[in-house]
Amino acid sequence: MSIVICSPSGGERVWGELLRLALPGETVIESATLSEHERSSVELVVCWNQPEGYFRGFPNLRVVFSTGAGVDHILRDHSLPDRVRVGRIIDPNFGKQAAEYSLFAALSHRRKLTTILSSRQSRTWERSSFSELPDLTAGVMGGGQLGLACADLLASNSFTTRVFRKSKDACGIHRVETDLAQFLTGLDIVVCTLPLTENSAGILNAELFSNLNPGACVINIARGEHLVEGDLLAALDRGQIGSAWLDVFPVEPLPVTSPLWNDPRVFITPHIAAFTDRKHGASFIAKSWSDFGETGVLEGEINRLRGY
Repeated sequence: MSIVICSPSGGERVWGELLRLALPGETVIESATLSEHERSSVELVVCWNQPEGYFRGFPNLRVVFSTGAGVDHILRDHSLPDRVRVGRIIDPNFGKQAAEYSLFAALSHRRKLTTILSSRQSRTWERSSFSELPDLTAGVMGGGQLGLACADLLASNSFTTRVFRKSKDACGIHRVETDLAQFLTGLDIVVCTLPLTENSAGILNAELFSNLNPGACVINIARGEHLVEGDLLAALDRGQIGSAWLDVFPVEPLPVTSPLWNDPRVFITPHIAAFTDRKHGASFIAKSWSDFGETGVLEGEINRLRGY
């Protein structure tokens, strides 16, 4: 049986080489070279942003694995058979990187980086005050690997933190809220790490912004579809939002025509908050696939009904 790598944005060759080393007994095929007669032998597809309808024509497909932490690109493909199980890479470094990005953005907001950059542009020597760290409250939307890593690092740097999640289970030192409005009230900084589902799409909207403290900071490191861009721009214009750090967008690269480029209060980064370490990722997928063949248990498996 065979494994196929599909990554239209690049990396098929590298992933193929790493998986061949990690699974020497398996046939690993890059999607670009996959022939029609090879499709019937495929049991595992490893992919990122595969074309719509990609999973048609794999009669023996058993598992689809994402090369990243997100699986929304897989679940929204209607050609994915119900019988197929879906997994994602679990990498502790992914959470560490995301947490560093969130802390950098939060500290930049606290130290009024937008004002500093504006002063530099106009060559104005303007010294602005800033809040003491304990006076700022940061909320992290999502209590998974990424969310908890972000909350932990923010808390260790003297931010008061709370976490929004479905469960009230203990969450380390962080206050946990299951009611969104209650979670948002009094926040100076909100960090979105939610998985993209029907319920979370568009959640960063005018209503959410109105519940934050005036001049709050929005940090999105989850998916671009979480944000209603027009609502953000309007909230920035009326001062409800003071700054935004956006690492993800519905269309990437972000089109040059996007009005987000022109707003100095919006910091745009090219989906760099966290990177998958391909060597670790290949080893994780290989072990999960091998264990699945022996035990039927798929490490990194997500719940398809929940979407994460």
